[in-house]
Amino acid sequence: ILGEFDRLELPDRPSIAVLPFANASDDPDNVHFSDGVTDGVIDGLTRFRDLFVMGRTSSFFFRDQAIESAELGRRLGVEYLVQGTVRRRADRVRINTELVSAATGQNLWSERFDRTLEDVFAVEDEVSSAIVSMLAERVEIAAYKRTGDRLPVDLAAYDWVLRGNRMLEIGELEALRNARTMYERALALQSDCASAYTGLSKAWLYEHWGGHADDPDEALRLSHQFGAEAVKLDDQDSRAHYALGHAYFCQGRHDLAELHVDKALALNPGEYHHLCFKGYLLACTGRYEESTSCLASSLRRNPLAPNSCLLALGLGDYLSGRYEDATVALGRLSGELQRKFSCLAASYAQLGRDEDATNAAEAFLDQLASSARARLGEDQEKWREHWLRMYCILTPGDIEHLLDGLRKSGFPA
Repeated sequence: ILGEFDRLELPDRPSIAVLPFANASDDPDNVHFSDGVTDGVIDGLTRFRDLFVMGRTSSFFFRDQAIESAELGRRLGVEYLVQGTVRRRADRVRINTELVSAATGQNLWSERFDRTLEDVFAVEDEVSSAIVSMLAERVEIAAYKRTGDRLPVDLAAYDWVLRGNRMLEIGELEALRNARTMYERALALQSDCASAYTGLSKAWLYEHWGGHADDPDEALRLSHQFGAEAVKLDDQDSRAHYALGHAYFCQGRHDLAELHVDKALALNPGEYHHLCFKGYLLACTGRYEESTSCLASSLRRNPLAPNSCLLALGLGDYLSGRYEDATVALGRLSGELQRKFSCLAASYAQLGRDEDATNAAEAFLDQLASSARARLGEDQEKWREHWLRMYCILTPGDIEHLLDGLRKSGFPA
């Protein structure tokens, strides 16, 4: 990935990366709070349609690394960098931030905000607006409209949401369940906290999507329920629409999924996850060229966290009959992922590369829990149910296309 990363060209519009704000508080555990401030600034900037904003995961990749601004700009493929510190003490917060030219390291703007914690959201907005004002000649500010004031929030609840978000990023089963506990604590303090419902929706969704849920159908039902509640509470939160749309997607309700992802993109057009989700949806509804374009845009915004987009790209290539392209995209996926190896096995089988198909199938089985392997055995119907659950996002015709490749690779299907 880093080899490709070095070849990134600058976008044709102002481009910026927000580096993780350093936690300057006495308590090192407050890193979740400084990360939350960083996320707020990123979210604010992505609302400007004419500004290219690097995705969070790629910007955070360089946390605590001593790298010159010019090198960071080259690796991230951006012109400008935002960096800063957050110091939290009692009911006060101090945020120091600066905007620098990546190429020269020149400080273009800096500011210190000393506020009460209640003002932290306003500070995030001020930072975003001030940065865009600095780039006013190259940014169409009129295209930006704040999508309504934030809902009132209990700061203790907000703190639990930030802790939950940090667990959600880890993604492992224990972390997902810890995240749920933290979101529930937030709701115990503030019953109408939309961001906590969004977090719960995503936590249940990831547990379902990752194959971890004890009851997958119930996990998906809860993801939908909490996503719907989040949208009901805050219809102007793009992440709430993203969560609800994803739940619809996994239910196979593609029309409603598209309705909500389009709403998310209308509210936050430059957000990496929204673009990736739209690319997935397009691939699974037969619009392969549109999907490829959307996923390429998403990948450019977050090149160091490509897995979701590459999986969608590979799946779309397979479904459109571009099996060789599918093996390339899927082969670039990092980690040991069940969907990666099953799609690879099907792609190789369709190409007649039997040995590669066998190796990919064996790699898939190595990732499958021993209890699941024992339960499935050679039972055709159980395997079919397994594949239908794993690829619940596909239409009936597409799932049969995939099952054809899986059968050719040696799986019971």
